[in-house]
Amino acid sequence: MSGDIYLQELPAELEWVNTDEAIRLSQLRGKAVLLNFFTGSSIACEQQVQELRLLETKFHDGLVVLGIHTAKHPVEADSKLLLKTCNRWNLRHPVASDREWLLWRQLGIETWPTAVLIDCEGRLVGVYPGEGRRAELEVRIQEILDQAAEKELRSYESAPTARKPEPRGALRFPTRLVASGAHLYVADSGYNRVLEVGFDGRINRQFGSGNPGHWDAKGIEAGFRCPVGLALTKDFLMIADTGNHAIRRVRLMSGDVDTIAGNGLCGRP
Repeated sequence: MSGDIYLQELPAELEWVNTDEAIRLSQLRGKAVLLNFFTGSSIACEQQVQELRLLETKFHDGLVVLGIHTAKHPVEADSKLLLKTCNRWNLRHPVASDREWLLWRQLGIETWPTAVLIDCEGRLVGVYPGEGRRAELEVRIQEILDQAAEKELRSYESAPTARKPEPRGALRFPTRLVASGAHLYVADSGYNRVLEVGFDGRINRQFGSGNPGHWDAKGIEAGFRCPVGLALTKDFLMIADTGNHAIRRVRLMSGDVDTIAGNGLCGRP
């Protein structure tokens, strides 16, 4: 899928779940566009989103990412559930629900996730199935933008962004709860922290600053990124720090947090 094949517009039937208006490709000429085909129940798709976030940061003035959701299971087609997934994954780019798989079939997509690249003139220039393709995508995007700059076709206007964030609450997408004889421990994944809570509901201690990151420190000064799993022993709280691909340990006596496995990078079997 390359050469002089153009994608003039996206299907009008797409339902944009986190923007106020439909996104039109004709308004994005002069930018590289990446269509990310994903489904909400896939760990591989979630990992792909993390990789794409790095590309969005690097090419912030030249790349537009558009999420195209095709439901693997019927329940995933629900728009409200899809918006929850977008916010849980901290997606800041527009996402559309392709309920009828129209764009999937039009472009011949075969698997989740798949990235499709469109150059600054609207040509389809690459299809990248599977996660772990960030290095290839980075090289190709740079080529697209360099070629557009040579032709004086680059656009530096702001890219469309998501505009329907999750309402703020005491917790944000909590995922796990374990109990000792005196406390409850809550993995508050969306706020990048773990809470120690009394049985009266009061927060006694917080592990993690709330800002996403990966650093060892004491209590609230430590950095987590979407902690999910918890396991409790007499002296330690073990944490699956999912976004950092790491196992973290809290010394319950002191509140010190350290890393016992993982370096922040997604491993390969």
